[in-house]
Amino acid sequence: MRALDKRLWRMIRTTRGQFIAVTVVLAVGLLSYVSLNMTLLNLETTVNTYYEMTNTADIFSEVMRVPESQIEQLLSIPGVTGVNGRVIQNVKFDTGNELEKSTIRLISIPESGEIISSNYIVDGKPPAEDNEVMLLEMYAAARNLKVGSEFEVVIAGKHKKLIVSAIVANPEYIYLIEDEQSLLPDPAAFGVGYVTEQFAQSQLGFSSSYNSLVFKIDENIDEDDMINQLEKKIEKYGVIRLFKRDDLISARMVNEEIKQGKKSANVVPVLFLAVAAFIIAVMIGRIVKNDRITIGVFKAMGYSNLDIIWHYTKYALLIGLIGSAAGMLSGAALANQLAQVYTDTVFNIPILIGQVYPQYLALAMVLGSTFCIAAGFWGAKGIMEIHPAESMRPEAPKTGRRIMLERWSVFWNRVSFSWKIVIRNIFRSKRRVLFIVLGIALTFAITLLPFYMMDAFFNMFDEQYGVMYTMDYTLTLSKVVDESVAFEIGDLVDADVIEPIVEFPFEINRGWKSKIVNILGIVDESQMYHFSNVNGEPIPLPSEGIALTEGLAGLLQVHVGDEVTISSFIPGRDDESIVVTAIVEQPLGVNAYMNIGYMQRTLLDDGFVNGVVLKGDEIDAGVFDTVEHIKSAESLTDLMKIFEQFTTLTYSSIVVMIVASGILGFAIVYNSTIMSINERKLEFSSLRVLGFDKKDIFKMIQRENMVMTFFGILIGIPMGASMIDTMMKSFSSELYTMKVDSNPSIYILTGVMTLLFVLIAQFATYEKIQKLDFIEALKARVS
Repeated sequence: MRALDKRLWRMIRTTRGQFIAVTVVLAVGLLSYVSLNMTLLNLETTVNTYYEMTNTADIFSEVMRVPESQIEQLLSIPGVTGVNGRVIQNVKFDTGNELEKSTIRLISIPESGEIISSNYIVDGKPPAEDNEVMLLEMYAAARNLKVGSEFEVVIAGKHKKLIVSAIVANPEYIYLIEDEQSLLPDPAAFGVGYVTEQFAQSQLGFSSSYNSLVFKIDENIDEDDMINQLEKKIEKYGVIRLFKRDDLISARMVNEEIKQGKKSANVVPVLFLAVAAFIIAVMIGRIVKNDRITIGVFKAMGYSNLDIIWHYTKYALLIGLIGSAAGMLSGAALANQLAQVYTDTVFNIPILIGQVYPQYLALAMVLGSTFCIAAGFWGAKGIMEIHPAESMRPEAPKTGRRIMLERWSVFWNRVSFSWKIVIRNIFRSKRRVLFIVLGIALTFAITLLPFYMMDAFFNMFDEQYGVMYTMDYTLTLSKVVDESVAFEIGDLVDADVIEPIVEFPFEINRGWKSKIVNILGIVDESQMYHFSNVNGEPIPLPSEGIALTEGLAGLLQVHVGDEVTISSFIPGRDDESIVVTAIVEQPLGVNAYMNIGYMQRTLLDDGFVNGVVLKGDEIDAGVFDTVEHIKSAESLTDLMKIFEQFTTLTYSSIVVMIVASGILGFAIVYNSTIMSINERKLEFSSLRVLGFDKKDIFKMIQRENMVMTFFGILIGIPMGASMIDTMMKSFSSELYTMKVDSNPSIYILTGVMTLLFVLIAQFATYEKIQKLDFIEALKARVS
């Protein structure tokens, strides 16, 4: 082994603490890069494979009623390769408890031919009898139902007994929520069951007809063009909604998760790699400075500048190789586990395509090695300025100067001797102090993000369901009724405030951009819907025109005063041009709002009502089951319970992010402190001669770090706020708008956590102080 290589191993052994700390930072960065990218790619591949396996529909349509005899005609449309008619209707699942609500959506299975959006059978077999049903896996698990289990549903006031013939998964319900207003899944409250076509048509009132159509189209056909063709063909059947697969709630949630995940997968790793490279550059620069005499000896012995630079760069390269190997291998192993969490917990996907993608492993190794080699060269470049003859003598210490605070005698004379040393060292080691302060600021900012995300999630929910919506119950009616019926329903359950609403899907167009959304018609001066503009200022719902949520307005690229075209799916209705009179803040979901009277006159019919919102302290929810027109009832209390269950799943990701930021802060403070100790051996030896013991010296270093931590946190506050602002703009979408003011308490909590990371790193350097040979430090010698 060459002499320089032997010395390299001794150098690694001597600085093993620093070596390991930086290697861990690099490994964490590459672990996140490999694991996140491979997880998201596996999730995307799994979803696409699942769609192919189950022959998932390309286009979906909800209609009032279409006769069976018309299906063959639809199949003859150029570009349509398959079509199924289905009966879909929500019914009540009889829980045996009047206070517990549960809805099951019954969907018919075609009796013959190609089945579009077929079920993936987990256990059991398809229904052979009319009283058999295949249940969605998540609902069956939540209700503790298995193959052979019996339960009852309520259809038109009559109880029907059903037997579970199979447990299944379905590509249309990867994310199990009832509609866009539900937002969060509650498997015990909403599920899906698949029954025979004969049962659905006879029991649900659709004899020889359907209320849903699903289409498969040729892959070369433009989906939007096909939707326009289909709309004209089936308009006479009373189209309620017509949309493509990407507009399915489940597909939108999966696609949004993948989209946002890819942003994180490319930002977080680069941040860790940059920090690791910066630490390496500073660390090698300090080592080169301390090895000045040794480097002079090497040059005198005949080693070239390039030989010596490469010697120190190999130190960085070994960090890169070891960190990259650890990061990519652990990332590849973790990717399948994360993908499994997605398919089993977040989404309901019965298969998993878990592949290892060599390109990400290779890229991780290249990234890690490149960052480290560049950092090594940058840190070792000072070798070029070292001349053998001059380097044989120790470097002359810098000329000491009075710092600014020394001129303030009133203050300086009151400062103790040890604190004077601390303050002088902080002002005289500007580069080291700047490095530590910025490192602590970055640690604070990264730690702030997960705390903000959790706080923002709670605030967004509270803003929507505590400020914007203040009703206790939202009732969906099974058919259109007159406004007077809506008030009668409210009187039956003893509500204090009763308001009829209209909720109906329309397509909103602006130029080439369009979106199918539910438009809600709200009464004048509503007591249960409260709107604010994009500046957070309360505004009334305009009496005319349409109000769009901020996410929807951004998607359509419209502003107040612009006109949008509303396309109706109701037969005989022409498109309407309506002015956007307000853009409102809505944290969760995407909607449009109109005055109920104006909406009825413009888009529907006078008196058209299909929902009721109620508010009251003594509402008798048990009466809902006895009222003929009530299709479903959703309470704010139920939403809160679902939200509490959902948030428990997010804590693990928050903990992971905090641990990662802790590793970053530890590495920065630990390496900086160790470098400081190595540079100041002579200073500490002199202090020992003056009577300071090792604990006193450790306290001085601790004080320095606490001062730098204080300023680091101060700088970290605006840095964190800037990162939050960037994240809000980047991660906001049509489904949710992250626009929440930060709670001061999260800054305090983040500051405490940052201080904890610094203290842990500080105490990890205590052993270094204990092992310092202060007598040896006074000798000028080459080790």
